[in-house]
Amino acid sequence: MRPFRLQTPRLELVSATAALLKVELENPQALKAEIGAEIAPSWPPPLYERSAMESNLMQLQRDPALCGWLVWFWLKRPQNGERFPTLMGMGGFKGKPNELGTVELGYSIVPAFQKRGFGTEAVNALTKWALEDTRVSRVVGETLPELPASIRVLKKCGFEFVGNGSDIEVMRFERKRSAP
Repeated sequence: MRPFRLQTPRLELVSATAALLKVELENPQALKAEIGAEIAPSWPPPLYERSAMESNLMQLQRDPALCGWLVWFWLKRPQNGERFPTLMGMGGFKGKPNELGTVELGYSIVPAFQKRGFGTEAVNALTKWALEDTRVSRVVGETLPELPASIRVLKKCGFEFVGNGSDIEVMRFERKRSAP
């Protein structure tokens, strides 16, 4: 299966396939050739652990139709004389829409690329992509109170605080599909 690609003014988002995740797990530097991008120093970003990569790979191997509903690689387009894009973040969903039409979003960016608006740009693109699917009525995101940058990203992307998340210490935000 070929990955989905989303374009934003400064980013290209590439949905992970089983083949891409396998390369990332076995030889992260080989991922450079597979996606046509430099790999940011300190890859992977915070909270993107090997166990998550392995879980996403197993899910995509079992069901290739999950492509787009799991992880996406975030590539910063070349600027100021740079020759290649740079893989600098990742994010996506925890699976296909559930029976209530909900998908949950998560994301992380390599520290050197944080606080530059890339998270907002990518979260907006992924949220729009999900809400274009008629099965999706809302996108939710959870974060911790001690992560103000993550809270700002969600708010800038039109998410509203709705209360506690999966844990008492977790904040839950959601963005619903606009009425037609």
